[in-house]
Amino acid sequence: MNKFNEKEFADVKAFVDGFSDEALLVPERNDGAANAAIDLTPWLSRNEKLNEDTLHLQVEALRSNRLIQTLLNASNFMVLVLNAHRQIIFASDMFVKTVMAPNEDRLIGLRPGNAVNCIHANEAESGCGGSDACRHCSVLRDVLAAMNTNAPATNEATILYLEKEVERSLNVLEHVVPTDINGEKCTVVTMMDISDTLHRRWLEKLFFHDILNKVGALSNYIKLLRKDSPQNLAEDMSFVDESFTTMVEDIRYQKQLMEAESGELWAEWMTLVPMDILHQIAHLYLFHDVAIGKKITVVPNDANPLIRSDYLLFKRVVENMVKNALEATPKGGEVLLSCQLVEDINDEAGEAGEMGQVNLTEPLRLLETRPGGALRINKGGAWVAVCVKNMSYIPPEVQAHIFKRSFSTKDSNRGLGTYSMKLIGESVLGGSVQFISTEEGGTVFRFYVPVATRE
Repeated sequence: MNKFNEKEFADVKAFVDGFSDEALLVPERNDGAANAAIDLTPWLSRNEKLNEDTLHLQVEALRSNRLIQTLLNASNFMVLVLNAHRQIIFASDMFVKTVMAPNEDRLIGLRPGNAVNCIHANEAESGCGGSDACRHCSVLRDVLAAMNTNAPATNEATILYLEKEVERSLNVLEHVVPTDINGEKCTVVTMMDISDTLHRRWLEKLFFHDILNKVGALSNYIKLLRKDSPQNLAEDMSFVDESFTTMVEDIRYQKQLMEAESGELWAEWMTLVPMDILHQIAHLYLFHDVAIGKKITVVPNDANPLIRSDYLLFKRVVENMVKNALEATPKGGEVLLSCQLVEDINDEAGEAGEMGQVNLTEPLRLLETRPGGALRINKGGAWVAVCVKNMSYIPPEVQAHIFKRSFSTKDSNRGLGTYSMKLIGESVLGGSVQFISTEEGGTVFRFYVPVATRE
């Protein structure tokens, strides 16, 4: 085990203090538009580099502190520290391994493009940053932006490089942070290899595009056949039509779930009447296999509140809540669906706890309403709590994992239901999905959705 002295800790503090406050915050990923305006003309054909002695001093300033070395090498990301001339003065073990260099010393003094053997690095005498193609390099632009603005930058970048004379590509998520080392401006560049992620994303998009086209076309054909089918086949054709429609919706939902995980799913906002949707869902599950021998009741609400949400995504979240409740309910049991106006989630929820459990021992406080008129909403904003209740109890050991991806009490190939509720309900729709389960009161899942005004 390495033992570090007080001077090394002090040097690390000075190293960290060199970052600006903004640089310590990881910014949202952008499309490079902000850095696209940087004029790279002064950099083209520029070949200024530090002399060997000064470069050696910068390198030793980092190498002399084992703690800084350990911290920079501890990450699974590729890490570079560049001086003001964009020369490498530190390369992490992961970067050295990725570019298949014999050791770090072989990379010291090089620029990033030369270090990775970029296909454009030797197109100009000045090397990396000197060719016309370099004008469009995200890594170069972000490094220069960090140097000039003293602000961090994050982007996806594709690096084309040569490996044994064969052109290959490396897709990275790079994060560039400006800092100061012994009074010298430097930049720390971290790069995460996302090649496999992007390739998988591309295959997923291709798969869903093709399968939806084929299944969608077949579904439309079945609808045409249904119209012209004889009376004795009407019931069968209706079943086939509805089954295909449901299958198309399920495929689209899986596509949406993957888009939500990657932050690419956007809601189509509209004003909805949740009570109407609860009745639709109750009717949908009336003849579903999971509802055989069970009762589904929609609790009336004269206030009939409105919400602001995405119809299909909201409906899917609540459908998952209902399906899970039905699966947990024995024959002869009942599942209750309701929605109520509440002033504030936290007022009724108490301390949420790790898995977002809420305290439902107190009745919900309803907002004052005028039928057909305006909803009187408090200044902090109001919510509609969509509730699904069943009398089954979830044991504590299951509650602790209820929203985890792929966790299921059914089998190893299930477990997306509660996970997707949380992901789409909160990340995409801006609501809150919570639950409580007690032996006396059963289980209640609540989906809190922002209320919409009605004039």
